[in-house]
Amino acid sequence: MIDLAGIANLFFEASKEWREPKVARIDPLEDIENEQIFKDLKAKGHTFEWAKTEHLRRLKREGWAPVHERDAIGRPTIFMDRLQELILIHRLAEK
Repeated sequence: MIDLAGIANLFFEASKEWREPKVARIDPLEDIENEQIFKDLKAKGHTFEWAKTEHLRRLKREGWAPVHERDAIGRPTIFMDRLQELILIHRLAEK
């Protein structure tokens, strides 16, 4: 007999890798300027800020979003400090 709950659990665990972003630790924080995604967004006129993770929900309401880069198969990578307390966020600069 097929264990449907077991198969569903395997699928859920495997899909977690696709849904949860990988973390790229940046230390020192100025090294972010070497990342291609940073250069691309900056060229488009975006502003950047390092924010405490607990303030992210409020900042999202104000138009900020985490900087994330997707790999060849679509998995996201986010940029954080070495202690994973700060996350790099961006938004289009107001003109």
